[in-house]
Amino acid sequence: MNWMDLGINLVESILFAWLISRFVDIDKEKKIYFYIVYCLVITLETSISNCITIYDGLYTWIFVFFSYFIICSFQDNENRANPLTTFIFIIILDTLLSAGNEILFLLFYYFKKITPDQFTTLPILSRFLISRFFFAVSVYVTAKYSQKYKTLENRYNFFFLFVFSLILIATTLIEKEIVLGNPYFLLLIYINLTLFIVVLVLYYLFCKSSYDNFQLTENRILTTQLQNIQAVTQEFKEKEKTIRTMKHDLKNQLIAIDGYLKTGDIEKCREQIQNDLSMIEKLPAVTYTGKPAVDAILSSKIMHARNKEISVTSVTEIQDFSQETEYDVALILGNLLDNAIENISADKKEIVLKISQRESGLEINVKNTTDAKKLDLKTQKRDTENHGLGLNSVKLLCEKHDGFLAVDLYERYFYATAVLKNNL
Repeated sequence: MNWMDLGINLVESILFAWLISRFVDIDKEKKIYFYIVYCLVITLETSISNCITIYDGLYTWIFVFFSYFIICSFQDNENRANPLTTFIFIIILDTLLSAGNEILFLLFYYFKKITPDQFTTLPILSRFLISRFFFAVSVYVTAKYSQKYKTLENRYNFFFLFVFSLILIATTLIEKEIVLGNPYFLLLIYINLTLFIVVLVLYYLFCKSSYDNFQLTENRILTTQLQNIQAVTQEFKEKEKTIRTMKHDLKNQLIAIDGYLKTGDIEKCREQIQNDLSMIEKLPAVTYTGKPAVDAILSSKIMHARNKEISVTSVTEIQDFSQETEYDVALILGNLLDNAIENISADKKEIVLKISQRESGLEINVKNTTDAKKLDLKTQKRDTENHGLGLNSVKLLCEKHDGFLAVDLYERYFYATAVLKNNL
């Protein structure tokens, strides 16, 4: 092991760390420590393996597990990726590294007529730069494509993990044979490059499967929310009917109260007034924004919160937007309020909602008291398949309108801000 090898190992570990940070979100406050720890661990691991000649297959899995545990230690909790998806991505990273080597072998074979067993005669720097160029491009594109799928659950996670692990083992064994100068090295190179293509296709199917599973779950949640809208619409009708009845009877009620006052029967007068107030309090909580879907969701969630003895304060300043945006806003409100109700503090139960629309876009702010001591967006319910996806749904809906979702935890309050900028 010389200084050139050590330097290349260090540069390679920096490249790996940078590519991994394109896939997972590393905590901003810990990013510099992530690079230091990752580069130190991977450089030492690579250098030691070169000195004591660790079997390539074992070295590969050591690299995978080291990378995984370092990522888990420094990942941003707010945007934490699915653990199995992260593990699969690291396996793919190592598989694509092998593909970069195979492309390098082919280039030197066809243009320089150099076989794999003659590689040690070539400058190590040129070998490194060429192979890592193809590797970096393929991993970078894969990571960017994966961004919107990294947090999603996949019912076939373990199946894909098993398949990708088999492919990684196969590419490692094949590359070992190529380096040793197997007489069929050219065929083995093409097999590895074929596996490289298979990995990319399978990864596309993996991401698509994750998104399809997410959409199915979201559709079930959407169906429930639409049923809530229908229920609240019916409540509107009942409320209007009750108001018409009360208006019709109001004159007679006032005459009766006036009669009690004339006779000095204060108790009867109070009893009549209390009955009227009790009837009014039992009316559904209704919010009027001028947007039926938004009104329905708000009324349903506010009434649900108040039934749980949660104080709800709402301020709405809505101008105008399309019907499609109306449904998106209703879904965002439903998910944010569900999240607030689910995670409300046991002692102080308070939710504050503010909707404001300006020329720059639409902003929805939901603040609720919470007992949580750290920012954890995972659901506390046992049915994790149907719960815990609400904030992911809100994030996707915000991105649809070129906006974003921001969450924070400060002084026993959970803050969620959804911003929609365009296509309103």
